[in-house]
Amino acid sequence: MGYSHYWYILNENEFNNVVPTVINEYRKYIDHFRDVADIDINGNDVTISSLNNEGETFELRYLDDVEVYLAKYDLPRIVNEAKRFQIYPLMDYNYYKKIEDFIRKNFIKTNAKLGFVKTNLGDYDISVTTLLALLKFYAGDAVIIHTDGDNDTWHDTFELLRGKYCEFTIRHVKIDVDDYLHLKDLIKDFILSPYEGLICSK
Repeated sequence: MGYSHYWYILNENEFNNVVPTVINEYRKYIDHFRDVADIDINGNDVTISSLNNEGETFELRYLDDVEVYLAKYDLPRIVNEAKRFQIYPLMDYNYYKKIEDFIRKNFIKTNAKLGFVKTNLGDYDISVTTLLALLKFYAGDAVIIHTDGDNDTWHDTFELLRGKYCEFTIRHVKIDVDDYLHLKDLIKDFILSPYEGLICSK
């Protein structure tokens, strides 16, 4: 599998508006990464690759247009409610209507731009996570950043940015895997939560 980061752009206009500011801020930190990363900035585009051939090249581009279901509440509450539904209903003609109502009550269906990079936690990972943290600070709710990492693996990034922007943390919602898979069987598409991933508390 590998260690990866994912970003979902929910509001492209807001996101694009802050990218020049993010890049200007990011330039202040490039010297910290000179020994581990090859960073190329061309206008509003950024590519970051490892000097040690670790992982993939990060590109600040959109890889795919995806339809996502954005959770209105904490996922554990929604997962709990999803347990009421059987995957294979027997003689329940209102089943699919109930599922539609359940989804409408708990999710907002929207479009997003998806990007991701597998850094495999290489030395250059800090150069990628620093850019992602700056994107989250400036773009706010316009972007959701998910990661395989936690506060320990992002520690150096958080230390580098501490006191200058906001209090960053990584939040992973603890949900029983089978229960979560049951929810995904009901939704059958990308499920996003603004309450998990990279969180920026101002």
